[in-house]
Amino acid sequence: MLSFTIIIPTYNRPQQIKLCLDALTYIEYPADSWNVIVVDDGSPKPLDEIIDPFKHRLNLTLLRKPNAGPASARNLGAQHAVGEFLAFTDDDCRPHAHWLRELSVILEKHPAAMIGGYTINALIDNPYSGASQLIADIVYRHYNPNPQDSIFFTSNNMVMSKETFLEIGGFSTLFDKAAAEDRDFCDRWRFSGRKLVYAPNAIMYHAHHMTLNAYLRQHFNYGRGAYHFHQVRAERGSGSLTTETKFHLNLANWLIDPITLSRGLSGKFMTFSLLMMWQAANAAGYFVEMGRTRFASKR
Repeated sequence: MLSFTIIIPTYNRPQQIKLCLDALTYIEYPADSWNVIVVDDGSPKPLDEIIDPFKHRLNLTLLRKPNAGPASARNLGAQHAVGEFLAFTDDDCRPHAHWLRELSVILEKHPAAMIGGYTINALIDNPYSGASQLIADIVYRHYNPNPQDSIFFTSNNMVMSKETFLEIGGFSTLFDKAAAEDRDFCDRWRFSGRKLVYAPNAIMYHAHHMTLNAYLRQHFNYGRGAYHFHQVRAERGSGSLTTETKFHLNLANWLIDPITLSRGLSGKFMTFSLLMMWQAANAAGYFVEMGRTRFASKR
């Protein structure tokens, strides 16, 4: 039986981590084969009151550190992990009861690979949360057409061996926000000659409540992270910005097909508007970060 340590970074979201931990209590996998590490990334109020009631229901450890972003928090959790495999998710996620079981099925066949599962938006009445998940689906369709040789997984639903994670160097703390650290990690994983394998039956529900401002801010930050990702990737020789043009030129994937599948005229207009806002916010973040970085280097 494969053993897992589930690592969850969190910052100042007590209600979300509570719901995440509650969902974990329904995991159907031998209790002696998995444990949970919550890494509190410097929340203003300690999480002990939230965490303590779960300690008799889960094999649970709470770590606390100064705020430095989710990449650093995940790395700390990995250093304290006891499972053979590390399973990463986020505090606003809720795994399906069979999540670990489905991951273990694929890991039995591909123990040296990184495995990524399928994420579903849990807030069906929130258009911004839905659009954010739609964008993740668009990205997966483009980068993971071959499930046995995928390119990118988001960090809220991925698993790999602890040994290999540490060999790769964990998540880069250059990315101090939730923006492109997973892209960089997947790219380094592939650059080292290792595989990514998609496991669509390993389901994670994502309950990230968003407003319009939060949606735009998220994708602006993704654009900022993308600038640094392309810089470090060019330095190590694992790719270039020009290869990304194929994604943006594939209008059928990221614009036409999503609009076609939307219901009603208002639904199509909403989808079009949110996808165009995504592209604009992402581009703005990229070029703002480029300008900020170049200005700082000349000082």
